[in-house]
Amino acid sequence: MILILIIIGFLAGSFLNNYISYLCGFSKFDFTRSTCFCNDRKLKSFELVPAISFIVLRGKCKECKKNISSRYLFIEIVAALILIICYYNYSTFFYFFIYTVLAMSLLVAATVDYYKFKIPNQIIIFIILVYFAKITYENNFIHVNLFPPIAVVFVFSVIDFIYYKLRGKMAIGFGDIKLLMSLSLFFNLPFSFLGIWVSSFIALPGYLILNTYNKERFSGNKVPFGIFISVAYFIMLICQRNILHLINLVGRY
Repeated sequence: MILILIIIGFLAGSFLNNYISYLCGFSKFDFTRSTCFCNDRKLKSFELVPAISFIVLRGKCKECKKNISSRYLFIEIVAALILIICYYNYSTFFYFFIYTVLAMSLLVAATVDYYKFKIPNQIIIFIILVYFAKITYENNFIHVNLFPPIAVVFVFSVIDFIYYKLRGKMAIGFGDIKLLMSLSLFFNLPFSFLGIWVSSFIALPGYLILNTYNKERFSGNKVPFGIFISVAYFIMLICQRNILHLINLVGRY
């Protein structure tokens, strides 16, 4: 089963790479056979095998020898890991599917934020649609709680307003606020703010790692906070039951 999940994950990662390139403006989005980076020829079948072709070709185009971004391999591996983690974390197929799709959306959001310092509106809308698919399946419209996303938007809008008055710039980007708002649909208010705290907790070491990896891109004041939000909320999704269990244990004592 692991092998099947890895293969499906690699294929999903290959699709995500195509979509990420489109969102970042690197290439158009289509389902036709990909071309070489020099745009002179169509890639052959063995060059399109996810992950394997990258390794065999040593990260270079077979013909023009141009470097292939390590992002392609990274996304395919992470997509496979997401599929495996979600498969073993959710016993029901629907929840396995819906949370895998949500996690893949976070992977796209984080990657685009890394390259462009923005969160695409398409991803925000898609996450909201995933949430409505979830509550439709659960037939749970009557218990929809819009208070967490409203509270998140209000709190960070106030923080941004105050910070702008004091420093002349935003404390957190509006794209990040929209991402937090859409993700808070899946959690109650305490969990939503716990996710924000976890995002902030991992942001400092995460930013130092990114700055070390690519000083030219991250030497300014811009921080791709969407990366840390995506990582934090994926952890929250996977560990939600364990966190609740831990809270209950602490409450007993």
